[in-house]
Amino acid sequence: MRFLGFFLAILLLGGALSIFEYSKIADLRYELKSLKSDLVTFGTQNAELKNQFYALTATGRLEILAKERGLIIDKTPDYMSSNQWLSVSSY
Repeated sequence: MRFLGFFLAILLLGGALSIFEYSKIADLRYELKSLKSDLVTFGTQNAELKNQFYALTATGRLEILAKERGLIIDKTPDYMSSNQWLSVSSY
């Protein structure tokens, strides 16, 4: 009788545990599907933002903007020459 009670208790505990675990797995599967759809949405938004960024920083657009502001292209910039002092200790 004692063995039967012990066996029944273990059986009920195992059944309750399996129901609990199944519920958690079902919740995680639903959350995973939701996150996958969010990932697709964010990927699309990221691609659109990249397109907008590249359109704003296109060379032709930047040249027009520079001309509007009165900027000119420096053909020989000073920072490209090798005659600069490298550090204070070079004096």
